[in-house]
Amino acid sequence: MIPASTTRFVGEGRLGWSDVVGGRATLLPIVIATLVVAAMGAVRTYSPLALAVGLLVPAWLAWRMRLPHAVARALRDGRPAFRVELDELGVRTLRDTGARTTDLDWFELAHFHVAPNGIVLMMRRARGGANAIFVPRSFFAAAEWPKVEAFVREKMPSAARATEEAAKRAAQGWKRRSRRAVLGWLAIVALFTATYVWLEHTR
Repeated sequence: MIPASTTRFVGEGRLGWSDVVGGRATLLPIVIATLVVAAMGAVRTYSPLALAVGLLVPAWLAWRMRLPHAVARALRDGRPAFRVELDELGVRTLRDTGARTTDLDWFELAHFHVAPNGIVLMMRRARGGANAIFVPRSFFAAAEWPKVEAFVREKMPSAARATEEAAKRAAQGWKRRSRRAVLGWLAIVALFTATYVWLEHTR
């Protein structure tokens, strides 16, 4: 029995279709890659073989992110409706019928990942084929969501530090790669410009 004085957050609802198949982080790269190939086909300067090879990129991304499996599961089961509860003792999910599906203490969770559409809580050991609990952002009021994030960080302080350090490392790596990419493109443009000027002067 949970004492009435403890901190407790309850969210319920039905997942959106994009969340069911993996969220925007899964869909955007595939959609963008497909649109790029479609734009290449629209200008009609590329052969059908080149376009077919280009389509292998979004197809590989979709397979790598298990999008076909997620779509098949969504078509079979529809959008899941459930309730998620977080309190001092742990995290649990319940189906819309009231049946409890997952009940974990905080020490049974290894780390978490904050995504644009919610929080993914990774288990130390998989249960019934599942290795994570998803806490959807859309299930909570906008004013309540920052409190939910802060509560998860409070209950998993070591995971919060590791998550923040990993995010900082990723951001620093992205900045370094971006600088190198910009310098590389500038060098290529400068090389082509110098070659063009040299060819013009040697005529």
